[in-house]
Amino acid sequence: MMRGLRNYLFGTLRGRLIVGVALVHAVMMSVFIADLTLRQRKSVLDHQRDTAQVMSHLLAISAAEWIAADDLSGLQELVEAQRRNPELIFAILVDAHGRVLAATEKARLGQFMLDLPDTAGQTVLSVTPDLVDVATSSMIGTHLVGWARVGVGQTAAAEDLASILKDGIAYTLSAILIGSLIAWLMGRRFTRRLYAIQTTINEIRIGNRLARAPVDGVDEAAMMAREFNSMLEAAAEQDTQLRLTNERLQVELAERQLAELRLVQLATIVESTDDAIISTDRDGNITSWNRGAERIYGYGESEVLGRHESMLAPPELAGEMTALMARMERAEQLPPLESVRQRKDGERIHVSLTLAPIRDAQGGVIGASAIGRDITARKAAEEERNRLATAIEQAAETIVITDTSGTIQYVNPAFERITGYSRSEAIGSNPRLVKSDKQDAGYIRAMWATLVRGEVWSGHFTNRTKDGRLYEEEAVISPIRNADGVITNFVAVNRDVTRELQLEDQFRQSQKMEAIGRLAGGVAHDFNNMLELIIGYADLGLEELDESQPLHEFLVQIRRAGERSANLTRQLLAFARKQTATPRVLDLNQTVEGMLKMLRHLIGENVEMDWRPGSDLWPVRMDPSQLDQILANLCVNARDAITGVGRVTIETGFNTFSGEFCSLHAGYAPGRYVMLAVGDNGVGMDDATVAKIFEPFYTTKELGKGTGLGLATVYGIVSQNGGFIHVTSEPGRGSTFTIHLPAHASRGVPETVAGNAVPAGGGHETILLVEDEPAILAMMQRMLESLGYRVLAAATPGRALELAAGHSEQIALLVTDVVLPEMNGRDLAAELSSLRQGLRTLFMSGYTGNVLASHGVMDEGVQILSKPFSKEDLAHKVRGLLDLPPGSPAGTIPDLRG
Repeated sequence: MMRGLRNYLFGTLRGRLIVGVALVHAVMMSVFIADLTLRQRKSVLDHQRDTAQVMSHLLAISAAEWIAADDLSGLQELVEAQRRNPELIFAILVDAHGRVLAATEKARLGQFMLDLPDTAGQTVLSVTPDLVDVATSSMIGTHLVGWARVGVGQTAAAEDLASILKDGIAYTLSAILIGSLIAWLMGRRFTRRLYAIQTTINEIRIGNRLARAPVDGVDEAAMMAREFNSMLEAAAEQDTQLRLTNERLQVELAERQLAELRLVQLATIVESTDDAIISTDRDGNITSWNRGAERIYGYGESEVLGRHESMLAPPELAGEMTALMARMERAEQLPPLESVRQRKDGERIHVSLTLAPIRDAQGGVIGASAIGRDITARKAAEEERNRLATAIEQAAETIVITDTSGTIQYVNPAFERITGYSRSEAIGSNPRLVKSDKQDAGYIRAMWATLVRGEVWSGHFTNRTKDGRLYEEEAVISPIRNADGVITNFVAVNRDVTRELQLEDQFRQSQKMEAIGRLAGGVAHDFNNMLELIIGYADLGLEELDESQPLHEFLVQIRRAGERSANLTRQLLAFARKQTATPRVLDLNQTVEGMLKMLRHLIGENVEMDWRPGSDLWPVRMDPSQLDQILANLCVNARDAITGVGRVTIETGFNTFSGEFCSLHAGYAPGRYVMLAVGDNGVGMDDATVAKIFEPFYTTKELGKGTGLGLATVYGIVSQNGGFIHVTSEPGRGSTFTIHLPAHASRGVPETVAGNAVPAGGGHETILLVEDEPAILAMMQRMLESLGYRVLAAATPGRALELAAGHSEQIALLVTDVVLPEMNGRDLAAELSSLRQGLRTLFMSGYTGNVLASHGVMDEGVQILSKPFSKEDLAHKVRGLLDLPPGSPAGTIPDLRG
């Protein structure tokens, strides 16, 4: 019901007329009521303010005498009398100080009002619809005695206003209803003929072509009805003519549709195919273009019609279709051909073309049709297959394809190169062709079980080449499935890792030797400190005992054992590359020749020495004593490997190694090297022995005939000097140790080794001694004092600095350990050098730990006494330093703090 009313009011002309009139009445009455209400509200507010002012004025006059007399009861009666006015909200009387004397609200009595006016007279304090607040001064003559304050509301006035608003709303609703009724009556009369015309239109719509609108009356609606009827008559006549014409066209259309059906079917086939179907005239201009051509070539039909077909060909093939058209005019048969075309975006594509001539009724060639198929993907697949075949043929890894029974169906050239078997020998055989005895049957069964399950297998093979050589392979074998998921073949990709495994073994050996070296160096410091105590106190004890006493020989044996232990420690440090070296530029040939006599005595008369010096050698830079150790150890080992008569060969030479060579040979480094080789024709060694030959304490000699540190010492010295060593040996065929030492950059005159013999003795100078081991400190202090020196002993660097600062006399020498608490010996020497100009320093250490030396090589000017040392060693070193002339390189210690 509500929807129908809404459609009537807003969807019909009558309804909209009623709504319009109602809205006009509503707006006008609302404006009138609002204006009347505002005017009445203002009038009421003015009346309220006048009432409040009059009441306040009268109350102020009436209360003046009573306020002056402070008659509170009279004032309260006067206030209560004001309640007769129904609009009164409050009435208050206060004295001149603002104290409330009387009030309609008795709770205010005695309070003070702080918001009274500042001057006498009457003041309106507040004017709102709810309250008009007026204060009037009470005067006796010109003297202010107090105030009267009155608040008036509008209860009655509000009721009047509400009544006026209620009546106005009623009047408004009445006006809307009356206006709507009038609008309905007027609309019904004015729209009656319009509805009659609408009814006529509905009749015609449902098929009553004779329906006409009523035309009574002479007003505008009647004139519109007559015009509407005339239009209907003309339309009926035209409809008759159109019906006759339509019947004739239906016959013609049926004939045309029958003729066009075949063309539509043909066009559908042409447009729906993925192939490009193009036709051209005799001159090669494009006359038709299907959607397949648009997909293949990228051009829309409007872009190509009327243009020459050469726009589709790359520049080098622009005349191809012209030549083909000439062949068709000569009635030649053209087989399908493959060519190249160019898309709109410039991309070249491969197409397969089928060409045919288009002839007129007389049989003459008037054009050509071309069916093109994009075969780019097929061509790419063919090229990919060719590339894949080429890659397989040229791959460095061996690739073998077998059937499911393991029969080889394909091998690539890498297989032939690595195994030595030709392709003809391999195809048709089984992979057992290269099998060795290094994999057991269970390993192979597990592999086949994995492959039969359809999984990829990876593992390691040790195989055998055709000539019997073993080689190592990392293999990955994968199943090959057909379109139905059935395994049809297996493909194996194998990589020869023989060389990599060899290099890996060499690298592991190098790491193991480095770890052992670090361990040896770590033990040496504490061990040398203990040996220092043994040797030192043995020396002090020997000084106190006469040789005739039995204990004297005991101490001699103790000292000898300490020296032998110290020699073992030095060899450990040499192996660990923590031995302090004093390098010189040496001519290797001259140095070796200087040792030949000693070496011949060392190897004995039964062993011949063959010296083969190389020519034009570069010099090397190393400590000569280290070279002595290398040759002595290698020659002794060579002698021990020879049973009876034999030969030891010493050879020198020069080699240059490239980066490519070093990448294939573990342990080598690029650069120029001087070669030193020591070989023998002794018993030789197997591979297992060679793998361990440089490990400390490893020896093949009988118990008690070797320490196992000789070759470890050689290894450490060579490594410390930046070189490398390799061994070649076979049982029964001897051994050769080949050492490569870096060639020195300068090819100048090698340095000579000059002896600096310093006499042992004592002195009277003051020496500052710093050692953190209390036992060693006490022992060395006793040694130095027994030599006549004055000794300032300190266990820590801090104590040493205090002693140096507090000692007024000259301190000639600092003797300090390298490894100390608080700071190391190098830093302590630098600090004391700044306090004591010209102070000379002698360092002591079980090993340098690279604190004083750069990579184990001692800097110029640094003097060190390696632990353990004897009293005689200490005396020589101290006296030698004290007797040096001022300003000599070894007499002062350079600043080592950087």
